[in-house]
Amino acid sequence: MEKIIQKEILVECSADYKYPGVPKVVIIDKNIYNIEKIISRMRTPEKEIFNIRLDNGKKCKISYIAKSDKWMLEIIKEKI
Repeated sequence: MEKIIQKEILVECSADYKYPGVPKVVIIDKNIYNIEKIISRMRTPEKEIFNIRLDNGKKCKISYIAKSDKWMLEIIKEKI
């Protein structure tokens, strides 16, 4: 069984005309990670979701929620 935890993070982006544009750097607990690749991108009415691979090889999902102007990291923890 999986448990999904969301955590607020900081993200640096390059946006030509509309925020959030393209996320480039993720800051998690004061640790800075470059985004190596955007694997997929999806938009819903509430948020923009990015599946990404970081420079340390880890894959994760980040979301930009425009209404609250916040970035969230989605962590999936497996229960034993």
